[in-house]
Amino acid sequence: MARLNTEIEHNIFEVIRMLDKEKRNLLIGVCKDLTFDQLKPFVKSAREYIDKETTHFVMISIDDKTGLNGNLIGEGWSVVPLDINSREQIHMERFKYVNEYLQRYPNYDKVISCDVRDIIFQADPFICMNGIFADAY
Repeated sequence: MARLNTEIEHNIFEVIRMLDKEKRNLLIGVCKDLTFDQLKPFVKSAREYIDKETTHFVMISIDDKTGLNGNLIGEGWSVVPLDINSREQIHMERFKYVNEYLQRYPNYDKVISCDVRDIIFQADPFICMNGIFADAY
C-alpha cells in the first residue's frame, strides 16, 4: 500500500488544522487524471445541497496535471494532493487512500465516500443518515 509521504502528511495536517470543530460529517472523494470540468457537476451539487456548516468536503487528488486542485480549493473543498504516479486503477486504489485518511482522522460522525464522476446531489444525504440509518451502526 502506498503510504503518504512527509510532505503529504504536512499538507493533510494543514487541511485538518483549518477544520471547524463543529464539522462532524465527511464527504470524501478520490480523483486521478481529471479536469475540473469533469468534476464540476459533483463538486457544485455537493456544495449546493450538502450543509456546509456540518460537513467537511475533501478530495484526495492523485497526480494533478490540470490545475484541478486550485479549482477545488476555490469551490471550498480541502484537497489532499498525492503525487505517486500509480499504475493501479483508481476505482480500486481509492479505497486505500480513504481508509488511510480515516485512520489518521477518525473523528467524524458520518462519512460518505463515493464516485466523483457520476454522482450529482439533489439533496443532503447526511439528513437521511440522521433518520432511517441513524441506528445502523
